[in-house]
Amino acid sequence: MSIRLREDGSSAKKLLFTSILFMGLGHLIYLKQYIKGILYAGIEIGMLWMLPNIITKLSNMITLGTPKPDLPVKLRDHSIFMLIDGVMMVALLFLFVIIYIISVRSA
Repeated sequence: MSIRLREDGSSAKKLLFTSILFMGLGHLIYLKQYIKGILYAGIEIGMLWMLPNIITKLSNMITLGTPKPDLPVKLRDHSIFMLIDGVMMVALLFLFVIIYIISVRSA
């Protein structure tokens, strides 16, 4: 199934703009590739839903916790776990950027 775009390039510009605006939107509106568009949109919605958690983990990776000498050792921040969580969030963001680029190029 081939999708025909206008010869003047206006459809291609709209397709590129919608693909950059929201992941999968160009696939849904212009290319009529519903499964791929829903999959990409679901990935972006999932990342937006996880964004507060990602920001918290990245900020904890930078600070590695706050010193609390009045707390017992078991209740203090564990900097190793904070570092591991932060590195995993960086890897997740890197993977999301790669998928986003693939989404825009395939539209």
